[in-house]
Amino acid sequence: MTWETYRARRAVLDDVLTRAQEDLDASLRFDEIHGAIELFGSRDNVLLTLQRHWTTHLAVRLDQALEDGTSLDAAYVRLADEMPAVRAVLDAGTRMSPTLRNVRRGEVAMIEAHKAVERDTPRPHGVLRRLRERAAAVKAPAAPMTTASLWAGNYAWR
Repeated sequence: MTWETYRARRAVLDDVLTRAQEDLDASLRFDEIHGAIELFGSRDNVLLTLQRHWTTHLAVRLDQALEDGTSLDAAYVRLADEMPAVRAVLDAGTRMSPTLRNVRRGEVAMIEAHKAVERDTPRPHGVLRRLRERAAAVKAPAAPMTTASLWAGNYAWR
């Protein structure tokens, strides 16, 4: 994809989201949005692109919530408040696109996986801190490798 194509696709998505703020139904009529079908190939691809955008932001927010020890539900709600047009288009698009409905199952699975980690992680410690502590406990000092030991076939892999 060229930068020109990227910018044109971004303009289409911006148009969809602008329309969603005024009239949600109009935002889903992609055949009325200049370049939408030509640049994305189908209405599903427009919706899937918005879904990828949403999912990327959601994954970051959920990871950060786990690290901070804050509520995953609150992180989801905060993101929905920050991206209301994206959330509205995706919610409405789910009703008209079986493909999007299928992809949204993956979003639900990601949220459930984060909730499982949240349940298994003690509150005072963030997930990343806990992983770092485990990694530090497992690390053993590696024997220095010299050229002679490499030539002799004594590989010190640990």
